[in-house]
Amino acid sequence: MKFGKKLLQSQLPEWSGYYIPYKTLKRLISNALNKSQLNGESNDDCIKEFFSTLDCELKKTNDFFVQRHSRIEKKFKELPSRYPNLRNITPSGPLNVDEGLHQNTNFNQEGFSELLSDLLETKNEINNLLHFADLNIKAANKILKKFDKKLNRNMKDDYLNAKVNILPLASSTTLVKILGSIEQWIREVEHVVIDNENVTQNNLLSNQNLIMENTVLLDVIKNDDASALHNLIVEKVSNIETKNNGVISDNIMINPTNPEVQKILISTLYKACCYPALKCIELLLNSGVNIHGEEDINKRSIIHKLVINGGILPKENITTSPISSPISIRDDPRIIACILKCLPSDSQALSQDVYDKSPLHYAAIKGLVRITQTLLEYLKRTRQFSLEQADVNDHVWFDGDGYSPLFYATINNKVQVLECIISILQINGEKVDAVSNVRCTSLVPKYMNSTSSTAEQTLLAISCKFGHCSVTKLLLDSGANPDVQDEDDETPLHLASRGGFTECCLMLINGKNANKEIREKYYGWTPLFLAVIEGHEETVTALIKSGVNFNIVDNSGWTPHMHALFRGHLNMKDILRPPRETILSSISTNNNIMVSPQDNRVQQESSTEVTRERKYLQNQSLIFVTLGTTDSRTDVAPIELNSTLKTPVSIVIWTKNATGEKVTIDLPVKDSSSIDPLMFWAYNINNVTLIFDIMSTYDAQLIGRATAVISPVKTYSNYSTLMGSFTIPIVKALELDDIGKIRFEFLIINPFTHEGLTDRNRFTQWKSLSTKVIGHRGSGANDKTWKLQLGENTLDSFKAATLHGAEYVEFDCQLTKDLVPVIYHDWNVTETGIDIPMHSVTLKQFLNLKKIEMEISTNDFNESDSVTSQNSQNSQNSQNSQNSQNDGDTDSTPNSSSFKKLKRANSMGSLLNKSKSRRIDENNNGKLKGNGIGTIQSPFIKLEDTFKNIPINIGFNIEVKYPMIDEAEEFDLPTFYTELNIFCDKILECVFTHSQPERKIIFSSFHPETCLMLAFKQASYPVFFLTDCGISRMADARCNSVQAAIRFANFAGLSGIVTNCEPIIEAPGLVKVIKNAGLLLFTYGKLNNIVENAQLQKKAGVDAVIVDSVLRVYKGLQQNDNEDQINNMIN
Repeated sequence: MKFGKKLLQSQLPEWSGYYIPYKTLKRLISNALNKSQLNGESNDDCIKEFFSTLDCELKKTNDFFVQRHSRIEKKFKELPSRYPNLRNITPSGPLNVDEGLHQNTNFNQEGFSELLSDLLETKNEINNLLHFADLNIKAANKILKKFDKKLNRNMKDDYLNAKVNILPLASSTTLVKILGSIEQWIREVEHVVIDNENVTQNNLLSNQNLIMENTVLLDVIKNDDASALHNLIVEKVSNIETKNNGVISDNIMINPTNPEVQKILISTLYKACCYPALKCIELLLNSGVNIHGEEDINKRSIIHKLVINGGILPKENITTSPISSPISIRDDPRIIACILKCLPSDSQALSQDVYDKSPLHYAAIKGLVRITQTLLEYLKRTRQFSLEQADVNDHVWFDGDGYSPLFYATINNKVQVLECIISILQINGEKVDAVSNVRCTSLVPKYMNSTSSTAEQTLLAISCKFGHCSVTKLLLDSGANPDVQDEDDETPLHLASRGGFTECCLMLINGKNANKEIREKYYGWTPLFLAVIEGHEETVTALIKSGVNFNIVDNSGWTPHMHALFRGHLNMKDILRPPRETILSSISTNNNIMVSPQDNRVQQESSTEVTRERKYLQNQSLIFVTLGTTDSRTDVAPIELNSTLKTPVSIVIWTKNATGEKVTIDLPVKDSSSIDPLMFWAYNINNVTLIFDIMSTYDAQLIGRATAVISPVKTYSNYSTLMGSFTIPIVKALELDDIGKIRFEFLIINPFTHEGLTDRNRFTQWKSLSTKVIGHRGSGANDKTWKLQLGENTLDSFKAATLHGAEYVEFDCQLTKDLVPVIYHDWNVTETGIDIPMHSVTLKQFLNLKKIEMEISTNDFNESDSVTSQNSQNSQNSQNSQNSQNDGDTDSTPNSSSFKKLKRANSMGSLLNKSKSRRIDENNNGKLKGNGIGTIQSPFIKLEDTFKNIPINIGFNIEVKYPMIDEAEEFDLPTFYTELNIFCDKILECVFTHSQPERKIIFSSFHPETCLMLAFKQASYPVFFLTDCGISRMADARCNSVQAAIRFANFAGLSGIVTNCEPIIEAPGLVKVIKNAGLLLFTYGKLNNIVENAQLQKKAGVDAVIVDSVLRVYKGLQQNDNEDQINNMIN
């Protein structure tokens, strides 16, 4: 996953406007690159624009952070004064319960619950702000790294030191300390709340009178007995008067201005709000109780707290923050309606708290429809706004972040709340567009300066972004404009298409006829492009059925069809395929295609020359650690933690007795495939321990640890399992409890040693003046056809390919049971009549298989000859008659090999009837068995034989075949196989022992780990990654697209990739993308046997084609060369 996408997914939606706009900055880099490379102009103005924009965005982000930080710090300092018992807890050590919160017996349960709620809310806000700072600092580092890499500069460190590291945003020390104190307080308060009943019992004798008073008071409130409550309050007030004046009065008046009396009233009101004690509440309000939250640390009134808790204050203990709680258990407006009814009309009942949020904001956040209606009707009744003069962009509707209740209802998918607000405020038609900007421009905080590139999205855009279909329909029905663009020029249809929300797309198109062809400003993408890029087939189909134009290109010259092929979304390629003229024209416009990982590499048009220095292992082993699994069929998180962890955590991966940087990854990991394998080096692999530390993200406190011993995992000698993933438990620090588990894979690459290894050139080179022809398994893979074929992967086939013009021959290499490299394609040897895995057959058995089969075939022919002699004679007479008419047709004679093959095929029935060993002429896929019945068969050969018998001027493309787990499952192979280091070492040993210096050799493999092995064990010969590009889906995601193949090849330091030819033929523009990534490109596949396809690929710049019809393709490319020369002479 690219960082830009990760940044979008990790953002808090409410703060989305304050993050560094990574996509904008990335586009400015592309502009600078294109200006210098394509146009040859100075890009100084583009660079100046980049840094000016980055300066501005950093200031905006930092100002937002400072404002939030100050508010948290102020609140933290006020907590001890608001809750004096917190002074007994210090961050330096644990609290003695007897001397801490329990010390004050007047600190009642309501106080504990309120304190815990405030602490949890503060902790949540700190964690959000720390995450905000962390993401933005990473974004600054990433974009500066990309700037240096793309433009070949070295400005990252200087800029970070001068402009970033000095910002408060880059230092979270104070916040981390505050968070530590908050967490310690929370632990202690939770402990006190849990032990409250025990504390009450222990203090029962000493506090008998207080307990009796509370019991009587609660009984009165539960019964909603206002008269009895009045008497209790008068009694308490009388006690206060007596205590203060020393005189008992018969005429006691409830004086709400007396702080002690007000405290009693407020405490009683809070108890009454735990029950629907409406009469008691009305009595208290008429007695002058203060409902406003002047003494509350968050400045929240009783109405705020009622709304946050769904209309009734909780009787039970609070264990989670009521604000962050995703579900409200109730929507009861009775108490709120009662309070509002008793208040004077000029009372500011819906005042704002410390976050400038009114109760209406919280009602929208929680989705409380009935409470929202109650609050709005109160505003209407008290004429605090009128429909005629109502301005929904007025400051009263917005909180401190500039968001209105409409925004919160939309983003939280509270369609009933949104409908209630729209209905009561009569928002429709033009008014919907009037509130489309969710922030009040007159109240935008000062850190949102006018030069910021932050985009303001409409309510409709927000609902489409998150796929809220019901909200989208409501807004459209209310008159929302579907074509309003944000500052990125994206419409709601763009956002719905990106998310794959087909229903929202259809609402926009069918309901409001949204413009389907609007382009966003960075890449020129219409909504169709976004749906294709994200792989949303259903959405793509719906857009095309609606009439969207798919024969278009973006700013980089890509069509939607090309994007689909590049990313492996082949299930939609047919419906996106543009006219052939567009595909062919893309070849001539290849120079305009700019989307690639390495745009700064310029390829020569007339020839290809790639020189890549590659280091190989000598004295150390290399360890690759992959978090999670490469098996995409497994939908299991790489790291599972128990829900008891209540703080943001990260995982730190490191090793003992090995070198390599510690790697820190924030949790949770949503897509482990986006994390490149980690690399460590070790001299003695048996002493290495892999360590996974679970750390608190912001204070680096160790929470838990998992360890694994890194050593070759073998079932028995020379074998290892194909099941690559391991799961180990995470043990909690100190307590040693199990708190989760980690799933990972690792690969150990041991150094390869050979006396000829150091004599080779350490620079892997490739030079080519034209597209080379490579013979597939020699002169072609065997297939069901009427033509006679040489057996594939044989010396005869290799020699024939060289005579037909092939510069290289490609063949498949595997190991026998006794570890000898042999040439054989299939995973199973079926010549015996049963399936035997190749690695279970010894060399002697393997070489004798073909001899035995040919002997059996001859015996079968002789045995059946007497039975078929008359038929044969008749057939011979008939053939002789034909020969007189068809001179030179030697294949029709009875002595010809085709006739003998026919008779051998006909004799199979007699062979089976005699219960002899069954031979099959098809493999498990129903294809003709290579070098089997139906071909001119030749003996099986060893890899060594190819070096001794094939001319030295013919290069070898050695495909190293090692099964992946899904292949093992498909072909019924055992899940243990020859250990991969041994497998590769034996092949390399044979190559380096028998190859001549003049021999050109290429290694390739479909197996990613095999490619890594071959690349790091030697640097003499180029290594290519074979990929089917998603045509046949594999479990390993690295094998399923051109995009993934490019990424893996560059990570592994490979020379190039060998792709299935279908995506290249359908989108020749992909060739330039691969070349711009610094990689060579070969292709394979049946379509390569069509001369026109080979010529097309040559024109596009493909370096080599692997073909079956060697002679035909070779002549076709030669003819194409001659035509090009003639055209050049004419021009």
